[in-house]
Amino acid sequence: MYMNFFSLFILMLGFNFQSYAESANGEWTVNSGELTYHVHFVLKEVSGTSKQVKGKGKCIENKCKFLFASEVKSFDSGDSNRDLHMLEVTKGAKHPLVVVNVDALNKIENKKAISKLNIKFAGVSKDYENYPVNVELNGHQLKASGQLKILLSEFQVQRPSLLGMKVDDNIEIDFNIIMSKR
Repeated sequence: MYMNFFSLFILMLGFNFQSYAESANGEWTVNSGELTYHVHFVLKEVSGTSKQVKGKGKCIENKCKFLFASEVKSFDSGDSNRDLHMLEVTKGAKHPLVVVNVDALNKIENKKAISKLNIKFAGVSKDYENYPVNVELNGHQLKASGQLKILLSEFQVQRPSLLGMKVDDNIEIDFNIIMSKR
């Protein structure tokens, strides 16, 4: 809910497709995607999901770069008041997008790729090194999934509270992205 921005990272598919070089080379666009954040309170867990992920990428000579984005306001936790409060604490009016840049690292082994991510959220940019992504490449379709664990404090997001107790600083973002070759 308060971290939907990261759901977006979610999309961070970094790969060096050495084992899929010919299939991966070219331009890619996102067909569909889903990002879900999980915020933990002492007595409760809250999740919010966005199915509005945009993105594109390019692979040349086994080197890939991707750019993904999602609007902070597109996350739905099932409670409109909570979603409005999330927009406030994540500075969604001033910084409406979560943007993820991905640079390829290493080769895909056992359907896993290692990537370097740069995430821009709530006006703060943060790098993540050696991030694992599950990858399936079937012809002209690429599926990427995984989970990113982040800290709200890394993005200078003031943690909301419930009954005087703040949410955990740690949140998880699950992502599932399907891309196709252009």
